[in-house]
Amino acid sequence: MTPQEFVLRLEAVSRLFKRDKSNVLLEPMDYLEETMKERIFKKGINSGGRKIGKYGQSWPPVRKAKGLQTKYVDLKFSGDLMDSFFADRDEKDSVALGFSDDFNYEKALYQEELQGKKQGFGSMNIFTPRNVEIRQMQKIAIKEIEDEIEKIINVF
Repeated sequence: MTPQEFVLRLEAVSRLFKRDKSNVLLEPMDYLEETMKERIFKKGINSGGRKIGKYGQSWPPVRKAKGLQTKYVDLKFSGDLMDSFFADRDEKDSVALGFSDDFNYEKALYQEELQGKKQGFGSMNIFTPRNVEIRQMQKIAIKEIEDEIEKIINVF
């Protein structure tokens, strides 16, 4: 490959990321969404890697009647909070992870505050990605970028 051909290929890569960066970022963010949902809503684990907490005396019978587990707090009850937490493209052709509406965003903030107070401190990080989740997301992003670069290089 000549230096001129290499420059052409690099320019193609640059155009790709200016034009369509959200496609490369969507898969890593989808991974982060699924991983965080499993951690929070299935395993009941906060951002620090510990259980969110235990249910008080009044909640286990209510949860049991709905067929939900009662051993630890998992923030899953109606499913609205979990369903509203997702990764998607934003208006700037980037990708964001968050809540689909203000009501569920406020509910998440309330739960972080409530669960933190129950543990004896101000607030608990629950909806913040863990470092291990971020590192894995970065690996997926790098692989996506490498795959896109490989496609462009092999086109020429």
